[in-house]
Amino acid sequence: MSFWNGRKVLVTGGNGFIGSHLTELLVAERALVTTTASLEKTRLRFLDAVRDDIRTLVGDLADPRFAATNDRRTNARGLTAILDAWFATKDWAAWSPLLEKTGVAFGVVATLDDVPHDAQMRASGALVPIDDPRAGASLTVSSPLQVGDQAKVPPTLAPEIGQHTVEVLRAAGIPPPEIDRLLQAGVIVQA
Repeated sequence: MSFWNGRKVLVTGGNGFIGSHLTELLVAERALVTTTASLEKTRLRFLDAVRDDIRTLVGDLADPRFAATNDRRTNARGLTAILDAWFATKDWAAWSPLLEKTGVAFGVVATLDDVPHDAQMRASGALVPIDDPRAGASLTVSSPLQVGDQAKVPPTLAPEIGQHTVEVLRAAGIPPPEIDRLLQAGVIVQA
């Protein structure tokens, strides 16, 4: 089991090169990831949001290793360690209202286990019901394609291997004796 599995992590600069890749890595390790945008104005609003703890945080962020964006990128591991320890002092319920007041862009990066319960995924039509007990789930990902005003066809499972073999060969004009020969030889299968 990964060290990060189930741990709450905040990635500042989640929209930057390092932050976005760090976020992807942490999500793959099943961490509960929250990100903020990497902008100087955002950093200042973030510091305002955590004013109660400013002595602890500013002491570390005032360090020359973190003075400018490029410095923070170069020393991302050190900054991440400081922020991880600091964010561990409060839970998500405590951080969320602090960050909401400032307009800092943030949010929980969901895991795959969260997707079926995400109201936005359902409301947007990205997840739709599938009515087939063989699917193993009651929802599936909807086709991203929309053709004009045509209604989307309800999702179904893919065909079994060989399910339509004979039908396709007949439609292609292959004579029935040849289809029978291919079936007997094991060249094709029909489910």
